[in-house]
Amino acid sequence: MREFKEMTLETDRLSLVRIKGETHGEELNRVVCDTFESLEPWVPWAFKIPTVEDTINGLRLTTDNHNNYIFNIYLRENDHELIGNAKCVTIDKENCYELGYWLHQKHCGKGFTTECVQRLIKFARNELKASAAVMIINENNKASLRIADKTGFQFVRKILEDSYALRPEWKDRMNHYVQVLL
Repeated sequence: MREFKEMTLETDRLSLVRIKGETHGEELNRVVCDTFESLEPWVPWAFKIPTVEDTINGLRLTTDNHNNYIFNIYLRENDHELIGNAKCVTIDKENCYELGYWLHQKHCGKGFTTECVQRLIKFARNELKASAAVMIINENNKASLRIADKTGFQFVRKILEDSYALRPEWKDRMNHYVQVLL
């Protein structure tokens, strides 16, 4: 397992800063709570508004594995306003990473997510030496399906939602499993 290494990935308009739960949980929680209604239909953990402690504990579960990369997304202008969060996490397939993201609703539709995903792909390819990256997107999430298409992901297959332990009402939801070979 790799040691935790602080890092920042830059794009023209964004800074993606690698985070840990105990150092960034409070800041991230404020943004989650402010945009919770836009996350609830798509994000498995958004079934109740989280406390700061919930956010910190959730981040720890993911960031304690130093092979996972969780980033806060900041605007490079506007005093580095926090606008969302992204992930590049290991999955069962060898040398393959799952990418994910969410943005505050007031920043959607401005190309930030596409820019973020393009940078995560470059990071996975060049620095992690990944062979592929995948995303799992609800079939009704048209905006995320467009982002996958714009960033080179190809449809692989439909899969059943696997997070129904958290969200029982999602038991029959279908997702698109998309992949880009690096």
